[in-house]
Amino acid sequence: PAAPDQLAFSDGVMTWGGTVTTPTTTTLATGGTALLGVRSFDMEISNGLDDNEPTLGSGLYASRAAVIEGKEFCKGSFEREYLDRSLIDDVITQTPRPVTWTFTGRGPSTTAPFLLQLFAPAVVLSSPASVEPNDAKVITQKHDFTVLQPATGAPLYAVLRTTEA
Repeated sequence: PAAPDQLAFSDGVMTWGGTVTTPTTTTLATGGTALLGVRSFDMEISNGLDDNEPTLGSGLYASRAAVIEGKEFCKGSFEREYLDRSLIDDVITQTPRPVTWTFTGRGPSTTAPFLLQLFAPAVVLSSPASVEPNDAKVITQKHDFTVLQPATGAPLYAVLRTTEA
């Protein structure tokens, strides 16, 4: 676009488990088992550093080296309609699964499509995934997850594709 635009997603798919081929510089991650009924998704990535804010007299630069407060992490959650018990065993056994999140959309000022894909080769669910009644509305479950460092390769891959020049 001629000016910066907000990324807006019109569609997406999440896969959980199965066999997934890692993305490369020219291909997306492929495979996995589509997880139906996903309503929302969020992810947080932290490098474990403290809030090394600039101080007066430092020329708006941090006045000291950052201090590592904790271990780096990547975690998040997703909310899913309760359709079956397919994830309950993974919560109990803590079995790492490959996961992909693929989002497609178009920018508000352009018709050129874009695609954002995130792939994590080893993810565990860390929530009890309880099912609560909610006055005859659609029953949902919130699943918390943690991305693990696999034995080989990166813990998280991100691919952004657009047809714009």
